[in-house]
Amino acid sequence: MFALVAAVGLSACAVINPPKPLPLPVAPKAPVTTLKDAGLAHPQTVWVPAFYTGGRDSLLFINGKRYRAPNGAGNVVGFIPTPTGYSVAVENVPSPAEITNSYGMPVGRIQRGARLEVFSVTETGKTLRELGSLRLRRATQVFQTKSAFYIQDLSGRVREGALGNQAQGVAPLFSYYGLNAEGHRVSGPTNVLFATPAPNGGWIEHILIGSNPITGIQYRILVVKDGQVLRSTAKGSTPFRAQPIFFHSLSAFVDLPPVVDSERTGMTLVAVHYYNPMSQGNVIVTNFGSVNPEYPAVGQPGQSIQMVPGQAIAFALREALFGTPGAPVIVRQMSNGVGPVYVGYKSMYHITKSTYHQTWTPVFPLVSGAASFAGILTGANAGGQEVVNAKVDAFTLLTPKGAVLINADGNQIGAGYALYAKAQIPSLDMQQFAAQYGLMP
Repeated sequence: MFALVAAVGLSACAVINPPKPLPLPVAPKAPVTTLKDAGLAHPQTVWVPAFYTGGRDSLLFINGKRYRAPNGAGNVVGFIPTPTGYSVAVENVPSPAEITNSYGMPVGRIQRGARLEVFSVTETGKTLRELGSLRLRRATQVFQTKSAFYIQDLSGRVREGALGNQAQGVAPLFSYYGLNAEGHRVSGPTNVLFATPAPNGGWIEHILIGSNPITGIQYRILVVKDGQVLRSTAKGSTPFRAQPIFFHSLSAFVDLPPVVDSERTGMTLVAVHYYNPMSQGNVIVTNFGSVNPEYPAVGQPGQSIQMVPGQAIAFALREALFGTPGAPVIVRQMSNGVGPVYVGYKSMYHITKSTYHQTWTPVFPLVSGAASFAGILTGANAGGQEVVNAKVDAFTLLTPKGAVLINADGNQIGAGYALYAKAQIPSLDMQQFAAQYGLMP
């Protein structure tokens, strides 16, 4: 996963300052609570992303029963509560077949005839009628806000002007559109490098303002609401072959609609590959992490991984975002670099708009210190990242009470931990919940 090469020479007079150890994981010794107390015994709705299921469909359960559209389509993009029940958005694909984008990231199963359909559904899960639909193209992401369902559609490309016989770089442009809770067409930013919903109900837009072979892509970041620009950054630039790849984190939502992380927390995820035309070892290193999209991604990501961007994204999707714009929280692996590896959460508090004070709380142990050190020596891990072949270390459930983590290390469901109550939920209870709602480690 990572390449980490170190040579350490020790002598009798050497002074070693070891890294500060992380606290012990909190779950194993926490008091015990129940599914009922955690709000997980009989939830009204449970939405589970496909990434958590081992399959290709994101699932919606209403009163414990999986929802399917009248034609049987069951890939539920999201849902919005209404006075009479829910507006449920379903991706209807006649013959599902997974596709990937140019980075190798799975993005959907879109073929001719595929549509995004919104249905009016009662509180008991009965479909009343179709409210609206629109044709799906090769969308890279589908997400929902508090009031609508949006598609991020590839709408163009900007190509690097070649210098001599150099290979050209390409930067994608995206447009955003979708359907609201009433099934009416809604439009977002168009032909931008990236856009995502802002916490204030507007949009954060990374707009293209120019390009050339020397400076690469030139951009500004705008915060826009109701057609008015509330904030604009200074002009920035990135090389064509080092464009940030923004994407949204994944969580399961219990008695909550799956609103996109940037609107809930003011944060999103990003992967950045710093292209090096002089590289001799074909070593590809991608930086990734959680960022405030109102500011340039370069310099914000805090982790490095020896992977191409698409692989890094698949790995980073194990992280989750929750909390508030003023105090976002990230679920991720953590280590001090030489000791044990844990999965836990990182609480972040604003110092300025683009800098944070961070507090680390390990929840479940993943890898012992000895195994972690052995992995470092063999190049198996670095920077606190471990077990790259594992699909997910912990499922993150977001509930009205707060977040619940479920240990999924070792390809099996383990105990849960309710962050808000600082209490653990027994493994058997969590296995029961996971089996009922399709969570597959």
